[in-house]
Amino acid sequence: MSTNVVTVESVEKTYGKRNENQSKALRGVSLSIKEGEFVGIMGPSGSGKTTLLNVISTLDQATGGSVTIAGTNITSMKGNALSDFRSQKLGFIFQDFNLLE
Repeated sequence: MSTNVVTVESVEKTYGKRNENQSKALRGVSLSIKEGEFVGIMGPSGSGKTTLLNVISTLDQATGGSVTIAGTNITSMKGNALSDFRSQKLGFIFQDFNLLE
């Protein structure tokens, strides 16, 4: 039986200040990814794909819901704890080369 390595529950991400012009990039997104699965995230431009990936990869924080990676709830992690988790548990392959020019 495979276990979930990523669990996203009712995640929301809102940009902008309260009582001003806010933009909801994510609205109640939930998904689970089991060990060994390959997952594709598809949708039209502006649908929140990059925002979701940024939240899952700890590059951005959700404004609601929870994200659990490898059994650790990262939703409320901040600062050094989040940096340590990122350096020990996550790896990144960027679409662009991100090389200095």
